[in-house]
Amino acid sequence: MKKFKTYIIWALVAVVAITGTVLGIVLPKKNNDNLIRINEVTHSIFYAPFYAAINLGYFEEYDIEVELTNGNGSNNSMAALVGGTADVILAGPETAVYVAASGKKDIPQIFGALTKKDGSFILSRAPIATTPEGKFDLKSLEGKEILAGRVGGMPAMTLEYVIDKTEGVDKSKITIDKTISFGDMASVFLGGRGDFATFFEPTASAILGEHPGEYFYATGIGELLGEEEVPYTAFITNESYLKKNGEKLTNFLKAVEKALTFLKTASDEEIVASLAPSFVGTADEVIVSSVDRYLAIDAWYESPAMSETAFESLKAVLNHAGELPDPASVQYSKVVNNELANKI
Repeated sequence: MKKFKTYIIWALVAVVAITGTVLGIVLPKKNNDNLIRINEVTHSIFYAPFYAAINLGYFEEYDIEVELTNGNGSNNSMAALVGGTADVILAGPETAVYVAASGKKDIPQIFGALTKKDGSFILSRAPIATTPEGKFDLKSLEGKEILAGRVGGMPAMTLEYVIDKTEGVDKSKITIDKTISFGDMASVFLGGRGDFATFFEPTASAILGEHPGEYFYATGIGELLGEEEVPYTAFITNESYLKKNGEKLTNFLKAVEKALTFLKTASDEEIVASLAPSFVGTADEVIVSSVDRYLAIDAWYESPAMSETAFESLKAVLNHAGELPDPASVQYSKVVNNELANKI
């Protein structure tokens, strides 16, 4: 599986190098020392501090211009980084692990962690069963089908990791569908496929708000992990870029941290104002509900520095899924660089 993952990444790199595109988006290199070309894995309120930093002008305060494109998948985002059409990616840190395991010389470096838990939530097509403590009972998945995302993606891998760690739940009795791409999940589930499905915000809140009584909130996968931190999304750049742009990237992290501090104390109206420009067409109440849900599960890192303990938990998830057969092949010090994060 590791060879397959590496093949996919390098095949995508070849496409980017030849065409200069990611999903048809032309990414020209601008001559601007203050510009940071960022490719995000997807567009979700899970990354709210980043968008708030853009919309509140915090990057401008540090004389940074952000050019944002969407990779629609971690493999695509990593291909953009390795292929040179992005300076920084906001993506799953597992992609840096995969590339490091492939032996690449200019190793992608995780220089700032953003989310420390799975940010997807399980929705049900029927009223949910709970434990005596009032929590979602994972045994409810037995005999049912859950749409979990693609093979090798963090949502699917983390879900299986959680199921196997939960005593009394028989995974062999659960149909875990890993054939549906992230962008198609909502339409497939709303079209009638699956008994359960996993969604990030604001999609989860939007479905619940637009279809009251038809779909039900079950739980957050991050909640099911309890206190265990599994780094989920991070800012990643090539080692060479990090060495040349330390001050700019430090200021970048400062702007994101300032936005996180803002979101923790902001009123509902302020939250909407800081995020609505990035989520045009999303109802105000959905934006607020999404942020509240992520604050409730403590989804965001207090500091952008990723700990070795958290990194080892990430490798445990990858190893459990068969995507990293030899966890010792990728060391924390090889992939994670907290030099800038520790300055904040």
